[in-house]
Parts: sequence; C-alpha cells; structure tokens
Amino acid sequence: MEHLEGTAELARQFSDAFGFGDWGYCCGKLHDIGKYSQKFQQRIRGSEVRVDHATAGAKACHEKGGFYTALAYCIAGHHAGLPDTGERSSSDLYCQTGLYFL
Repeated sequence: MEHLEGTAELARQFSDAFGFGDWGYCCGKLHDIGKYSQKFQQRIRGSEVRVDHATAGAKACHEKGGFYTALAYCIAGHHAGLPDTGERSSSDLYCQTGLYFL
C-alpha cells in the first residue's frame, strides 16, 4: 500500500501542473491493483506463470466509463507506454482492455 500511496501522490503532483491532480492520484492508486490477484501472488512466491498486472486497473476504469476511460489509457500504459495510434494486434494491451477507440 505504501507504493500505491507514494505513486498516487507523485502522480497528483505531476498532473497538478495541468489542473488534473485528482486524476493523477486516481491513476497512481489503481495502476498496480493487478498485483493483488491470486496469480500475481503465486508469481511473487516463485511460480513461473506469466502474469499481466498492468491491465487490471485499466479494465476497472474502462468498465466504469466516463472520464475513467481516459485514466484507463494511463494505467494500461504504465509499463508499455501510451499508444501511438498505429496498427493494433490482438496481443496489443489496448485491444485486450477494450481501449481501442482512439
């Protein structure tokens, strides 16, 4: 929880510069919620299973809709980067989360 709070506060500070501190805070809080999944917990205990932790928060925001969809892009890209609106494949992180409306 310390990592999430620290990330949320940093994201708030960065996004305060353009008037969206609350959005940044929300992104910081949700960016790693996939690490609370059972599969991820197995992974950190030595399992060889591959786990995508980055999309869980993005999926939650996308499902909520409204302005949360914008946050979903930030969260989904917190390891992979933001989309460049180029071609997408079925393995593309943004296709997996349903974020393909750019």
